Amino acid sequence: MSQALHLTPAGAATIIGLYNTMNTSRSFEDKYNYLSTHEFNINDQYVQGFVDAEGYFGCYIGQPGQRGRPTTIVTCTLEIAQATHEVLLLHAIIVYLGLGYLKPSYDIYSLDAVLSARNVSRIVINQNAPIIDLFTRYPLHTLKQEDFLD
Repeated sequence: MSQALHLTPAGAATIIGLYNTMNTSRSFEDKYNYLSTHEFNINDQYVQGFVDAEGYFGCYIGQPGQRGRPTTIVTCTLEIAQATHEVLLLHAIIVYLGLGYLKPSYDIYSLDAVLSARNVSRIVINQNAPIIDLFTRYPLHTLKQEDFLD
């Protein structure tokens, strides 16, 4: 059985004020600028949780010709996507891991460049050994663990 919450007009105004300033009500610039002054505390467990939520394991197969002979190239990658206003967080993950690159490539410290980029930016990591080591030590907790094992 639920009980009604009785608020004073001032209390209701405070809650409405908080609601109106939540992330969905903030502008792209506000979100980007907040992260530009934020210090990220990234560690292995942070990356583990972030990949569980936002990561993607993929396998790309290409057939470039080499010296006139057909060849098949298989590249396994880990990608992490975020809204472009969060590109500085993606960059912080790249710096922490010491691997990967941002796609698309642009000046992440220029608000104009970030505004003109796609809506979604992502990290692409195709160095397998460090990723295998990380998720062997810190297994994922979602179905992405099965993708990792594949």
